[in-house]
Amino acid sequence: MIIENTAAAFDIDLGAVSPSDVADITVSGLTDRMKFSAGKDNGDGSWKLAAEDLDGLTLTATDPGPTVLQVQISVRDAKVSTSTTSSFDVSVKVLNVAEAPGLSVRLGGGALEEAETPLTIQLSDLTATEMVAITIDGVGNDDELTAGTLNPDGSYTLDLEDLVGLAIIPHSSADLDLTIVANVTDTTTDTMASVSDTVHVAVIPDMLT
Repeated sequence: MIIENTAAAFDIDLGAVSPSDVADITVSGLTDRMKFSAGKDNGDGSWKLAAEDLDGLTLTATDPGPTVLQVQISVRDAKVSTSTTSSFDVSVKVLNVAEAPGLSVRLGGGALEEAETPLTIQLSDLTATEMVAITIDGVGNDDELTAGTLNPDGSYTLDLEDLVGLAIIPHSSADLDLTIVANVTDTTTDTMASVSDTVHVAVIPDMLT
């Protein structure tokens, strides 16, 4: 297993070779988001490597997921013009690194005091191994959200399910500036990323109270 965007050692053992042996190695099955630290990219998902490329060879992938690489090794003896060929498969699983998701925040018009005003928060680009927690800060002491957990510091923590039908209820006429932070954690690599946005809430006083 290798981690996304991280160079990982890729060991190919040629075994016992004589000084007159010339080795040609071809690795195929690479995606267009994979590359070796040495050798030549053939442009068709395969790389050509020589014996000298194997020392410290690394593989880097920028997309998570599993794949199977095919390694073919041809060793030719330059003195006697004989050659041997062997091949094997290498299973590669690229683990995801948490990345900041796309975040969109919209308020459904002016917020009327003592009334529910829709607060739409949308996230994108989450993978199956990523978990997200949303924090909203700036809600006044006299105001409330219709979902989430109220923390001792006055902020709210929400899960993705809490975003469905979310609304803010201002109980005073003071305007608000909300800060929304989405914290993403990848469960396979224990990596974290975050993104934030702000929204101004202009509260319309309830003239009947």
